[in-house]
Amino acid sequence: PRPGTPAASMSPQIDGKEIKRRTAEMAILFKSYSPYGQDRIGKVYNVLVTEFSFDKQFMVGHNKRYEQILVPICDDYMGKWVKVKVISTSKFSMTAVPVSQSSPGHKAISLSSSFIFYPLTFASVALSVAIVVKILKRI
Repeated sequence: PRPGTPAASMSPQIDGKEIKRRTAEMAILFKSYSPYGQDRIGKVYNVLVTEFSFDKQFMVGHNKRYEQILVPICDDYMGKWVKVKVISTSKFSMTAVPVSQSSPGHKAISLSSSFIFYPLTFASVALSVAIVVKILKRI
């Protein structure tokens, strides 16, 4: 353990080899599953676009389950519901493209004026989640 942490003062200490073995076992377990399987490809979701991805290559939206779905950057999407189709999956997200606007049931709607939209920042995460949940219940 790192010096000065609560774990450093705990006893008995575990042998370093055992720590490495357990860490390797956890890494294998972590790599063994994917929450977003190939069966998600082709699925259509309505997502609320709320932010840009860390690398600024995509916009980030969340569906009713608050699953992260990456969408292409478009100025019109921020703060709106967009109907998207999943084209790929990874361990941490799904990537999707907007469903054609000519398709029946296309949605790209603004948030209701009765809500104030807050970007997801550390200070406003709880409020943003509460707003998203309230909006999802109205759909």
